[in-house]
Amino acid sequence: QAHRYRPVGRLARLLPPAFARGATPCAMYGTTMATTALCTQGPSLAALDPYQCIPVRNKKYARECTEVHLNNQGAEGLSEKFEDFESLEVVWFSGNRLSRIDNLDTNFRIREVYLQDNRLVSLAGLRSLKFLRVLLVSNNQLRNLDKQMGILTRFAFLKKLDLFDNPVAEEPDYRLRIVYHMPQVEILDRRAVKGPERLTAGEVVPNMDKVSGAKPEVGKKIPPWLRHSATERFCFKAAGQIAAQRSRDEELSLTSTFSVPRDFSGA
Repeated sequence: QAHRYRPVGRLARLLPPAFARGATPCAMYGTTMATTALCTQGPSLAALDPYQCIPVRNKKYARECTEVHLNNQGAEGLSEKFEDFESLEVVWFSGNRLSRIDNLDTNFRIREVYLQDNRLVSLAGLRSLKFLRVLLVSNNQLRNLDKQMGILTRFAFLKKLDLFDNPVAEEPDYRLRIVYHMPQVEILDRRAVKGPERLTAGEVVPNMDKVSGAKPEVGKKIPPWLRHSATERFCFKAAGQIAAQRSRDEELSLTSTFSVPRDFSGA
């Protein structure tokens, strides 16, 4: 990969021998193929720690780091230490056990996210990444395309998106719906989105939405009586009528018992 920074002067002398040979684990020191090897090997972690990607572990170097490689660590979460890496632009989290993304709220400068081969069920943890341009999340557990698009459509600068090998990619007209609702995406699932496909999406998706009809509002509760079958509703209605008739009969009986006869003879 292209080098963004080079260790010079005093910084070069501070680097450990392994890093002095060019195997630096952060883009600020020149990302190389050896970098990936250093950052992707090691014991499984409970949470991904970005500090393992810089040779000098202090906040000064953390603030200057722009790229971290944390692939294949077997981790199930992200460390809170990401808040120290305020300049991050590229993150590699592929091949872990992540089901959700947390602790990236302060890393709004991130432009590229690589999350292939995890266990993701939600993309909500990426909401703050308003400058996101590349998002690769193939081979995860993402479901409900409408729900995922509620998050994805926030990324106005998103150009490259991979969602294949997720349950959402099996939904009807998945690709056309993405193309229609996210016109900023230029490459979807490793295939370029071209003009004819955009025209087709513009013709098909609006009509499909009309056929499906209005959808219930998110979070709106369904009335209890709509949760029952027609037979159950009939039985409840009949029971209500019987109860109402019984109440009227009892009221009439009480009225007859306690009423006082009136004398209309004038005596």
